[in-house]
Amino acid sequence: NANNGGFPQLAVHMTKCAQVCVIQNFAHSLLQSSNNVQDNLDAITTAFDRSKHADDLVFYCVDFGKPKIAEFVKDKRWKQSTKDRVGDQEDWKTTAASGGSEVQRVMYQHAARWAKRLQIDFKDKFSGGPLLAGLHHVVKKVVAFQLDGIDGQILELKSKVQRRIVEKKEALDALTEEVEKLRDLTEWQHMLAKLAQVVSEYLDTTIAIPDEKEDAEIAKSLQTTQDEVEETIRLYESAVRDQPNEEKGGDAA
Repeated sequence: NANNGGFPQLAVHMTKCAQVCVIQNFAHSLLQSSNNVQDNLDAITTAFDRSKHADDLVFYCVDFGKPKIAEFVKDKRWKQSTKDRVGDQEDWKTTAASGGSEVQRVMYQHAARWAKRLQIDFKDKFSGGPLLAGLHHVVKKVVAFQLDGIDGQILELKSKVQRRIVEKKEALDALTEEVEKLRDLTEWQHMLAKLAQVVSEYLDTTIAIPDEKEDAEIAKSLQTTQDEVEETIRLYESAVRDQPNEEKGGDAA
């Protein structure tokens, strides 16, 4: 019953959904014994009035018969299907022993036969209008909704992938350039010189300055990196000057 379980309040929120499927279960027994199906349709139509679903609202009617339980079998309320007329539900637990796909196949066949039975038994109800018999209509609508706009989604994903490819290529080109620099001996020398400069400047600025009175000898021996370079050059030039003539290439005579 569409007026039970808070459905009217739920329907208000459902009107905002992109897709709505309204399914009436136990349709055969309700169409046979009462006017509940029409009452439910009227209630739902009223709830969806003035919404974007108002003009294409469809009421999907399904039935699957009674479950095969011992109680229904014993008092003969459960009816076996025949070649010409679908009956109540099979023992799905027994069918499950053959695997889940077999249960699915048999259930689809059972649902399809019940859809035909509804159309035959209540031909006047399903001759046109908002009532449709069968679960396959619901499956078709859900699949169509899932595929709606898929071309645009594919193009968007393709565009994103292409952008990522360009970004990765640019990053790869940058890394390739850096690798080429590392293979260049001159670049290596520049890099090592820069590293040495940074390390020397760090050491020169962080070394403790000794007290001139207490550590005078230490203070005299401390030199900055530049001082050490200049001292090394001075010692080298002095040693070259002090070399005998023969070590410089022999006597000019």
